[in-house]
Amino acid sequence: YTNDLEQPLLDATRSYYGRKREDWIAKDSTPDYLIKVEKALNEEKVRVVEYLNPASEPKLRRVVEDEILQKVQMNLLEKEGSGCRVLLANDKSEDLQRMFQLFSRLENGLQPMATIVENFITAQGNACIDKRQARLDSGEKDKNDDPEFVKSLIDLHEKYLGVIREVFASHHLFQKALKNSFEEIINNDVGQFSNAELIVLKSGGVLDSA
Repeated sequence: YTNDLEQPLLDATRSYYGRKREDWIAKDSTPDYLIKVEKALNEEKVRVVEYLNPASEPKLRRVVEDEILQKVQMNLLEKEGSGCRVLLANDKSEDLQRMFQLFSRLENGLQPMATIVENFITAQGNACIDKRQARLDSGEKDKNDDPEFVKSLIDLHEKYLGVIREVFASHHLFQKALKNSFEEIINNDVGQFSNAELIVLKSGGVLDSA
């Protein structure tokens, strides 16, 4: 079976999905592409059950995952207008969850996505800090009580704590991404009072408990 049927099947499958990949990646947004990937993987699973030796299933799955996920992972994550950062910016939970689930099939497939999430959260936090800096630059008095700024950071943390729990299944790489991003945000001080001082004085260290 292996020599007569399995290898030609694997070769034909690789060739078929290689062509599909080039077609899809050229014309589809990342969410649309990943919907097609999800459908293709499900169809191949059914095909094995109905027509092939079950022992072929893992080999066939790896071929399909390699052709339509592994080889274009960074293209999909960074695709202009629809990559991971855009999905985060637009709160596209369903698309992000599908992305997470599909890339979790690959060896080390989630680290690039977690890095993008970390950088995105850090940028959002730094935008809050820039707003505080702009208020100070415009003449607002610097004092150890800045409820608007503190609320913006706490709201940001709460939002992405929820995203990591609900969209990314509390996966340790994404928990680490949130932790790292907020360590960087908290250490990016402006004015005479540290961000940590402002948060502790206002909230009693609410971020420490997360």
